[in-house]
Amino acid sequence: MLDKIEMRSKELIDLKIFQSTFPDFQLSRMNDLHYGLCLRIKKNNTEIIKIKTNPIWGSDYQTKIIVNPKNWVNFDALKTSLANFSDLDQFEITRLDHAVDLKCNIDYIYRRLRIKFKQKSTMYDDGNYVDYNRGVITGFYIGKLPELYNIYDKIAELKKKKRYNQINLEDGPLTRIELRQTKDKIKHKSLKTIFNYLEEPPFKEIEFYEPNENAKYPARAERINNFIEKEGLHNAYFNLNDKNNFKRDYLKYLTPSNFQETLNHSYIENLRHFLGDAR
Repeated sequence: MLDKIEMRSKELIDLKIFQSTFPDFQLSRMNDLHYGLCLRIKKNNTEIIKIKTNPIWGSDYQTKIIVNPKNWVNFDALKTSLANFSDLDQFEITRLDHAVDLKCNIDYIYRRLRIKFKQKSTMYDDGNYVDYNRGVITGFYIGKLPELYNIYDKIAELKKKKRYNQINLEDGPLTRIELRQTKDKIKHKSLKTIFNYLEEPPFKEIEFYEPNENAKYPARAERINNFIEKEGLHNAYFNLNDKNNFKRDYLKYLTPSNFQETLNHSYIENLRHFLGDAR
């Protein structure tokens, strides 16, 4: 699914037209250090769009719009509303968040996931960085902007925000894998090209592995897997790969998982449902 879209335009939007586009919605002003005028639009107490204009510090971009697609019925409704007050061709996507919710415990993801070309992960609990050995993690980061992965316990997040009506305990644990992209990491920078993600899911750098139960030298395999259980697969790969020999010396104790297919399938199906026939 698309979790957040941030767009900027060099065109200064007429806010009178903007307000007339949403006559039945709740509009409120908000403060921002970088923009002179900011509006938040809500429907049924749910924020559906933010708009910021008149940059204080000077910028080629005069207008910023931030939307969360999950708060819209579908892509066509979003696109139609935006087109009422501005030419969509004038907007460039400057931040795009992709997300997938997986029905599994975050500990499982922590011990089975590796992301290629990224540095060590940083764990956190309720916004505070923690040592995994000293507490239960609720999430962890891998990488940094312009391409940052935030992987977290979705149920814990909903509880923290007191959104109990969105929690279905019958579904069991839920882990969100969120990819935030900015600048040159955004492959498709127009709303018209969002459809390309149906053919090119953005999670191609993610790998999942399980312990190889048929590996030779079971004692050594157990030591390697114990290290992975403690450090997490991503950090273990980073720590053991100082001489670029992880694949040669350690990968034989692991076996690829089909979780990658589950991840991509879930993302594509959710995106296809949202986009519908708007193409």
